[in-house]
Amino acid sequence: MARHHLVVPCVLATLLLTAAADARRRASLASLKPGNLTRGYLDLGYKPTKRDMVVVFRVEPRGRTPINKVAEHLAAESSIGTWTDISTANPRSAARLRPHIYSISKRGRRAHYVKIAYPQELFESGSIPQILSSVAGNIFGMKEVKRLRLVDLSFSEGQLRSLPGPAFGIDGVRRKTSRTARWWAPSSSPRWASPPGSTPAWPGTPGSAAWTWSRTTRT
Repeated sequence: MARHHLVVPCVLATLLLTAAADARRRASLASLKPGNLTRGYLDLGYKPTKRDMVVVFRVEPRGRTPINKVAEHLAAESSIGTWTDISTANPRSAARLRPHIYSISKRGRRAHYVKIAYPQELFESGSIPQILSSVAGNIFGMKEVKRLRLVDLSFSEGQLRSLPGPAFGIDGVRRKTSRTARWWAPSSSPRWASPPGSTPAWPGTPGSAAWTWSRTTRT
């Protein structure tokens, strides 16, 4: 009889915990309904997984806009956020595909480093242009941002498998084009220097910058 009395409270406690977890999940999904996809990305307790592409941005907000709001708009604009309702969108897919802002650290007076983990399912397999259009595209025109810089990008394991790298490499391209010499930038420019042993051999107008022709095959 005593054992029976112990079982009932345990079952009730389990049911209450399950109901509470379901309520939290429903609240999270509700915040990601199609017309409200610019919030719910701040997740400072999140730990990136091997299936995430991690991007680091240097952000300076415009005016007095809070950095948390700027970061959420940045995550939304570079992923599933939209200014209108989408008939095919649903809270479950939004929760599965949403990015996670897992770190915001201040650098200097106005700048912040914002780290965002994007699920690899957001991006087309093997497509660098599609990835760059998301994290290095029209986000640079956001009105909430005064200055924005893409600092670092780490691909997920799945993305690395889908990106085999150059087909030939620089040595292969030179063999196929039968070219072992290259043009160098104007030697008169303070930002560029002629390689050791090279000779200015390109005819030019007197007084103009001389271009350098190098017979070396490596920089």
